Amino acid sequence: MRHDALRTVNIPLSTLDEAEALAWVEALWDKCHGRMSQSGQTRFERITEEIEADMLYLGQTHTVKVSVRTRGELTREGLLNAFERAYRRQIGQPLENVPIQIVNLRVAAIGHRAQLDLSALAPKSGQTAEQALIETRQVWSEGEWHSTPIYNRLALGVAEYIKGPAILEQPDTTIFLEPDLMAKVDENGNLIVTRKI
Repeated sequence: MRHDALRTVNIPLSTLDEAEALAWVEALWDKCHGRMSQSGQTRFERITEEIEADMLYLGQTHTVKVSVRTRGELTREGLLNAFERAYRRQIGQPLENVPIQIVNLRVAAIGHRAQLDLSALAPKSGQTAEQALIETRQVWSEGEWHSTPIYNRLALGVAEYIKGPAILEQPDTTIFLEPDLMAKVDENGNLIVTRKI
């Protein structure tokens, strides 16, 4: 989960008050972190901070997104170095003797959750292919008619195999297995389609 907050400052880098910059970032962080803690029952393993600045050379119209690695880099020298790294990576050789403007400061609070166990989405009491069979229809494929079984896709249990030709129906889609294909329901409930061996 991520929450972002932005402050437009539009000041020359040379006039940056470093203590004020830290205060701005702290206020943005408090805003983002506050939203994160209002997210209800969501639990995070950790919450990390991301700081960016939009900067440009005076007279240019397009800003460069500058990643600020730590709050300790929120100094005139730190931001200059970060800007030149970003400029070099995104545009080319940094310019000399051209004033630099800080347009925006941006802070993001990023909540990291434990990886979702996709096996929780797999069917718990799935049916065999025989039990999930709905009916059989004639289907035209590869220049001829085939007697084609129709299955309830979501009823199929883990490790069930279906050989093409077959049609698997579910509320949001219909899957047609051509005669040379087969499908298996994996441990996460996905349908893995391969060529017949």
